[in-house]
Amino acid sequence: KKTINDETLSFVKTDYYQEHPDFGIDLRRLIKKEELSCYINGEKKLFTQSNYHYTVREGREADEHFHRTYRIKKAKDIKREYSGTGTCKTFSTDYLSYDDWGNLTKKRDNGDESTPLDDCETTITYINDEAAHISVIQNIHTECYNPAGDWGPATEERFYYDNQPAGYIGGKGTLTREEIKAGETTYIATGY
Repeated sequence: KKTINDETLSFVKTDYYQEHPDFGIDLRRLIKKEELSCYINGEKKLFTQSNYHYTVREGREADEHFHRTYRIKKAKDIKREYSGTGTCKTFSTDYLSYDDWGNLTKKRDNGDESTPLDDCETTITYINDEAAHISVIQNIHTECYNPAGDWGPATEERFYYDNQPAGYIGGKGTLTREEIKAGETTYIATGY
């Protein structure tokens, strides 16, 4: 698929996956690659290229009520940014783990692959209410390398739902409070 913007003379080319070779399932809604290009002085220049990789696992067995299910999860994103001079920087993100609900629980942002000390790792925890079929984010914790090569101070966000204390939801999963870490033990709170 190609989308063209006549004002900026830019266009986006999108390639989609077709069929998974091992399972034979339709993946046509999943993007495989996106390219953003534009014309500068009459010459086509590629600015960004993003590649997306997924893992597919078999889920529930088929029975008289349901077809077989598959779990499709993002495994890796790769983004290349090009300058007008032909140099390229490559950024990637690895999606490391998911919970039984299919929620992403850990990812690693590798930053610029030519810079070893700009990686960040994020852990996400959830509150899951099976009876109400609700899954909401409880905490997002991110640590990045600092210039000394150690994991630096963490950033953290905490989420509260239905005016309940941390770790609980009151049946609806409505966000009512958010806290962002502002210091070693200090958080800035926002109510909704």
